[in-house]
Amino acid sequence: MVTEAQTLATIQQRDALRQVLLFPTPGNLVNVGVELYRQDFKTYVKLAASAYLWILVPVYGWAKFLALSALISRLAYWRLLGQPEDLAHSRTSVSGGKMWRFLTLAFLVGFLYLAGYMVLAIGAIIVTVALGFALVTVAVPTFGENIGAVIVGGIVAIVAMGVLAIGLLWLGARLSIPDTVLVIEGHQAADRGIGRSWNLSQGNVIRLTVVISTTFTIVLPVLMFTNYLPSILPIFVAENTSLYVIANIGSFAFSILSGILTLPLWQCIKAVVYCDLRMRREGVDLTLRDHELNPADHPEEPTDAIII
Repeated sequence: MVTEAQTLATIQQRDALRQVLLFPTPGNLVNVGVELYRQDFKTYVKLAASAYLWILVPVYGWAKFLALSALISRLAYWRLLGQPEDLAHSRTSVSGGKMWRFLTLAFLVGFLYLAGYMVLAIGAIIVTVALGFALVTVAVPTFGENIGAVIVGGIVAIVAMGVLAIGLLWLGARLSIPDTVLVIEGHQAADRGIGRSWNLSQGNVIRLTVVISTTFTIVLPVLMFTNYLPSILPIFVAENTSLYVIANIGSFAFSILSGILTLPLWQCIKAVVYCDLRMRREGVDLTLRDHELNPADHPEEPTDAIII
């Protein structure tokens, strides 16, 4: 029997998803990601815990970690579409040899980040050197050699960090959902996930940057108390003591706990972002319908529409 509380929860879920899909502001995207995280909290956290246990196993465990992480996005995506997928069925998308695609993808994305950083660093050096020479001709005669050098150095440092930060944020936005693409669309080639992420994110870098920044702000308190603060405890303990070992073990355990709690939220939000980008870039059909509590009332639901 459906209780009044369950009825209210269903209505609230439907209204929240309708709002985010009709008014897909960055804030609403984050809100619906949080809602998806809350609805299946136990399932997602169990998957995250399993993923973090596997990460302790070299190579095979890393592939398993990445595959299980992506699996959370797949489950969240189909729930968002109003067609929750059975966990056992979802696992087939990342089981066996399929999970190695995610490890390959991680290496490719890491290589792109490294290459991007090197290009940005070279660009920042060129820009700051040119800017430094230009500023020296103005600042030194105006403020003197010592003060002028300090002013020029400060401006050059700020510009260099700004170029790197903006460039890395841009690259992070363009490469924000390749694993989500891979697990949902089922591509066999890992590079296909990168290409799709690059294509879908085109023209949406600022929106994605806001979503990423907002999500980080949400998880920051959790990171502070379960990751950052415990990680500095060993600094205040004498080395080569049992207390030092306990402090390090505790720091490691809290960092794992931090990942278990925050990983599902990131993956849920990536699922929402993927859905939003597909609507924007490809015009995915969006059908809003009021669902009754009895699914038999709607026997012919279209499977290619986003349903609420």
